[in-house]
Amino acid sequence: MRLGRTNLDVPPVWLGLMGVPESTDQFVEKALSAKVPLDISTAPGLWGSAMRGTEAFVTASGGYDLRNATDGGHAAILVQAELVQILSALGRGHLDIFFLRVSGRLEEFAIAGALEAISLAREEGLVKFAGIQAFGSVDIIRSIWQFNDAFDVVMARNNPLAKEPYKAISGLAEQRDAGVVSCGTLDWGRGAAFVELAPEGERNDLVKSAIANAGGPVLVGVRTINDIETALAPEVSEAD
Repeated sequence: MRLGRTNLDVPPVWLGLMGVPESTDQFVEKALSAKVPLDISTAPGLWGSAMRGTEAFVTASGGYDLRNATDGGHAAILVQAELVQILSALGRGHLDIFFLRVSGRLEEFAIAGALEAISLAREEGLVKFAGIQAFGSVDIIRSIWQFNDAFDVVMARNNPLAKEPYKAISGLAEQRDAGVVSCGTLDWGRGAAFVELAPEGERNDLVKSAIANAGGPVLVGVRTINDIETALAPEVSEAD
């Protein structure tokens, strides 16, 4: 499926690496073998070091400390430092997508500084595509996006039990031909995937249905090798 103006042809399932598995190497090896985009935001040092030297499509988010920025220059430095940390862990010269995480209202200078840092990183080839993790209110995301066109991709929560915010944000993305990645699609509660509540024999069908209904690529958080296999069940079914 096409990811907006990036013109990338991406698979329907992306994996967000989470938790602390019993064997990091085996877990990452299983994730890499899927040949899907991998998000390492939860622990860039842990996941990055385990996939050094690979050609995986890797995404990560930053901007977690922007609320502490004292001015635009400080905000830019904070984002640049995050990028350096991520790339150093990966041992590579670029990140495929860097998402600016926005979960609440930020000062205008913080946004301006962060966007300046991301723009410079793109010019230097450190980031291929810029994204926004739209975890704040629709009004906040709209205000950030209103006067700039910096983002190629938006990641938004697409929970079947609360679709309206997702519809509004994906509508903003469509106006700009930005790609949309869903997250939270399998998470209907407090961090527990709803498929865990279903009998094991029914989980693959539930995952396949939820991802198909998302209408685009879905980032699925995985903590175990079994999670990876369950998340990829739709692709396995299609291949069969």
